[in-house]
Amino acid sequence: MPTASVSPELEAGPDAEVRPDVGVSLRSNIQWALVGNVVYAACQWGILIVLAKMVTPESVGQFALGLAITAPVMLFANLQLGAVQATDARRDFRFGHYLALRIVTNALALIVVAGIALCMGANRVTAVVVLVIGVAKAFEMISDAYHGLMQLHSRMERVAWSLIIKGVLSLIGVTAWLWGGGGVMGAAGAMAVMWGLVLVGYDIPSTAWLRRVEAGSAETSFVPCWQWREMVRLFWGALPIGIRVILFTLSFNIPRYLSMSISAKNRWASSPLSPT
Repeated sequence: MPTASVSPELEAGPDAEVRPDVGVSLRSNIQWALVGNVVYAACQWGILIVLAKMVTPESVGQFALGLAITAPVMLFANLQLGAVQATDARRDFRFGHYLALRIVTNALALIVVAGIALCMGANRVTAVVVLVIGVAKAFEMISDAYHGLMQLHSRMERVAWSLIIKGVLSLIGVTAWLWGGGGVMGAAGAMAVMWGLVLVGYDIPSTAWLRRVEAGSAETSFVPCWQWREMVRLFWGALPIGIRVILFTLSFNIPRYLSMSISAKNRWASSPLSPT
């Protein structure tokens, strides 16, 4: 009776070598994408469960508010460049253009998030949580640039392992912090640290891994390419996608913003400084 064979890429771990002559099938890429996203989503759901079990409802609300505020800003700054990059079959832009534009939009998005955190009228802990989650999202968007590069080369196993490692480490980090008696501000910081470590320790080294497994790759440079004319052209090409994403995200988060506004108004009305 013939035995089922397992493709080499499905047996590969996060740092396993895949020979250049071994192609990665479409089916394998789909399987890896599914596994990576399911595990990552489960870990994110696990973080919310841990928060609900180990901190007060107010702290859970602060964390959820941080996600709600940063999501539209960071998603718009993302401009879905990972998807644009992965479908750039003609290589109109180099990887360095995507990375450079993402660094610029990240910096601008963090300034906007910091402004919102300072001006939204919330307490200091909530403002810090919002800002720290913004930093974590910035790390995630830089990682997404490297994920787009891997997807362009049909190496979804590398993307999947990045998501798996990031999800598991962030869940462990948040749980360990809260188990040790820490609060929601430190939990958000633990998540940001873990995402930063995955970016530096795994996603950025993916470029060296790609060089090894695809010696004939057309990619010659993996550093930011500061050609502003090309970056502006890329920005205008991706802008419609960014607008669509932010409108879709706002449709889910507007109720939270209204709740935050009403809460801030009630706090001001009960304050001794209120004219009433």
